[in-house]
Amino acid sequence: MVTGALHDHVGGGFFRYSVTPDWSLPHYEKMLYDNAQLLRVLAHTARYLEKRGTDPVRAARYRNAAEGIVTWLAREMITEQGAIAASLDADSDPVTPGAEREGAYYTFPRGDVGEPRPAVAGWGESGSVTGILDQNMREELWEQREQRTPPERDDKVVTAWNGMAIEALAEAAVLLDRPEWLETAEWAAEFVWTRHWNAETTTLARTSRQGTVDPHDGQLEDYVRAGLAFLALYRATGLDQWYARSLELARAAVEKFMRGDTPMDSAEPDASWSPRVPQVRRTRSTTSRRRPVGSGLSMAAVRLSTLSLL
Repeated sequence: MVTGALHDHVGGGFFRYSVTPDWSLPHYEKMLYDNAQLLRVLAHTARYLEKRGTDPVRAARYRNAAEGIVTWLAREMITEQGAIAASLDADSDPVTPGAEREGAYYTFPRGDVGEPRPAVAGWGESGSVTGILDQNMREELWEQREQRTPPERDDKVVTAWNGMAIEALAEAAVLLDRPEWLETAEWAAEFVWTRHWNAETTTLARTSRQGTVDPHDGQLEDYVRAGLAFLALYRATGLDQWYARSLELARAAVEKFMRGDTPMDSAEPDASWSPRVPQVRRTRSTTSRRRPVGSGLSMAAVRLSTLSLL
């Protein structure tokens, strides 16, 4: 993935998925939750390889990919309120209005920079960039990209997705010794806490857009992801406020979603639940299941629920 076409070698971050079996042609949408999960994996893997010292080339490659994700987040995904937007569209206008084409912002004909040296870069299907770019080629391609119409951004702020990104940024800042990344994480966390959390009703909103909060209560993943994000910030910064906020969300999550030892996706009553039949209720989701939900968050919910006992 790091050396292939799913990776945006010019601007950083990863595209959503491939439309070809050999992963040579991406669907050029960029999702926050994909990149948040990849940032954690890359940061942990890079640090592991650096400590072993047996494969410095691969360690540097993963570190650079992690740095690229953070650069992309900071440059293109931060909303005016300091939170992190949900996604970037795949389509953009290559030449004339209304003539949108998927990947137009990201792809380059070979002639744009001459024939790439095989050891440096390659061109995948429909002009997608693959391989490892040297700095000069990356800068040249970025200058060309800046002259193009960028894809539209979905400015919706999803609590769970921001939580995933905050946790990843906090961990990566420590693992890769990049303390400046904590600033981005704390901005987003402060927005989630001050705008999405309602202390009077002990409810956590799932989404907002341009500062307007959706009145619907969040789901299990929102409470868990936000709580774990605040806990990661506490570990990274040592600031007690993040621990206290994580604890408050943990208690609310236990009250709303735990049925005995069983975490439920939704806070809505489930008449079919029985303590003799442990199960995780799976409610219909309008979002892609490319991230842990439901039973995949059970262990995280249990981890967070231990805070509520303190």
